[in-house]
Amino acid sequence: MDCEIILIGNELLIGKIRDSNGQWIIEKLLQFGIKISRITTIPDDIEIIKTTIQESIKRKPEYIFTSGGLGPTFDDMTLEGVSLGLNPLCNLEYNDIAFNMIKDIFKKRYPKKFKEITNVEQYLVKNYPNVKKMAKIPKGSKPLFNREGAAPGIYIDGKFTNGLSKIICMPGVPGELKAIFWDHIIPELKKKILLEMVSFMNAVSYFIM
Repeated sequence: MDCEIILIGNELLIGKIRDSNGQWIIEKLLQFGIKISRITTIPDDIEIIKTTIQESIKRKPEYIFTSGGLGPTFDDMTLEGVSLGLNPLCNLEYNDIAFNMIKDIFKKRYPKKFKEITNVEQYLVKNYPNVKKMAKIPKGSKPLFNREGAAPGIYIDGKFTNGLSKIICMPGVPGELKAIFWDHIIPELKKKILLEMVSFMNAVSYFIM
């Protein structure tokens, strides 16, 4: 099993911040015996994100992890670039499940304020006009709850790439990335490795008999 990591953010390329996400992901994957075949750092640029995703899909790693660019601001364009790089192309669409995740985080952070609000969605859209941007995800993808922040992670199945490669998009904030990785990615990896071990043992037993 191998994977590729794509780090997205202008701040990484101008030296404003140092990458810690890539190193952390590598450390966790190595614990599962997963090979990291490539790690790439690119800017917040839709065309570059698109072509980087397309090139990665052609190499057919089992997982493609991205970090950064899932927030509400104008330069958060990861999902738009990723959607253009999928095969088949998948447009971004508003996702109710993703927006409910965002609402839950706001209510958790400001319990007193939201206790008195009857229409949370209306309040958020009025007072945080960019919040719905984080609920627009590639059609057919799955939002991943982010217990440490508002922007959900995104899981894209292999049927939208090459039949094999799964794409997991995570926020660039280290605490949020780690929470999504612990809550969603590690359980999947453990299950996958267990199934592979069972399959291997069954094959060995067959030949011994």
